[in-house]
Amino acid sequence: MCSRPRCKCVASDLSLVEDRILKTLKILKEDYKIYINNYEEEVKKEINNNKELIEIIDREIDKNKQQLETACELVETGAYTQDLFIKRSNALNEQLEALLKQKTELSKAKNTRKEFYQKKKAIPLLEDLLSKYSSDMTAEEKNELLSTIIKQVIYEKDKGGRYLKDNFKLKVILKLID
Repeated sequence: MCSRPRCKCVASDLSLVEDRILKTLKILKEDYKIYINNYEEEVKKEINNNKELIEIIDREIDKNKQQLETACELVETGAYTQDLFIKRSNALNEQLEALLKQKTELSKAKNTRKEFYQKKKAIPLLEDLLSKYSSDMTAEEKNELLSTIIKQVIYEKDKGGRYLKDNFKLKVILKLID
C-alpha cells in the first residue's frame, strides 16, 4: 500500500494474482475437456475434408499450369497474338494465385489437429498441477510447479487504488499451446 495520496502504483496483492491464475487454469482445463469431448468427431471430419479439398486444388493447379504452357505454345505457333496471350496469361496467373492462397489457408487449418492433441495432452498436466498445488508450499515450490506448464502470464491493470484491488486482467499462456 502506498503511503502517498494519488499514487500511480497499480499493483495487486500476490495472493489475488495467485488465486486468479489458479482459477484461470481450472477454467482452461474445463474448456479443454469440453473441446475434446464435443469436437473430436468434428475435428476429424474437418481434417478429412481439408485433405480432399487440398487434393482437388492440387489437380486444379496442375491443370492451370498446363493451360499456361499451352498458351505459350500457341503464341510460338502464331495462333495467339501478343495481346491475347497477355490477357490469357494474366487470367491464368490470377487463377493460380487464388488456388495457391486457398491451399495455404487449408494447410493452416491442419493446425486443428495439432491444437487438438496439445489440448488433450494439457488436460492431465493441468489436473496434476491443480491437485499438487497447495497453500502450504513455499513460493519457490509454487513457482517451480507453475512453471512446468505456464509459459507466460500477462498482467494488466489500468487503474490503481486502495479500494480497487481486484480490477486486473490476466492472460495465462501455456507452454503446450501456441
